[in-house]
Amino acid sequence: MHHKKVYYNKQKRISNLENNEPILRQFYCKKCHVLVTITNIKDRRKKFCSPHCEKLYWKHPKPSTCWEYDKKESL
Repeated sequence: MHHKKVYYNKQKRISNLENNEPILRQFYCKKCHVLVTITNIKDRRKKFCSPHCEKLYWKHPKPSTCWEYDKKESL
């Protein structure tokens, strides 16, 4: 199985322990703080539990919101 299929397969929910496989690494998702357990060698996740969490984590605020925030601070 290719590592991208493992990472980007949104339908497949990876449970914490299946079939007593050895745990390669564990970490908490930086966005949702869920404990993620990696048992597959081809699974390359290291910071986020899903692509959705990664997108939300790196998403920047809208420019209009930033401008309004700066405007309020200066008053």
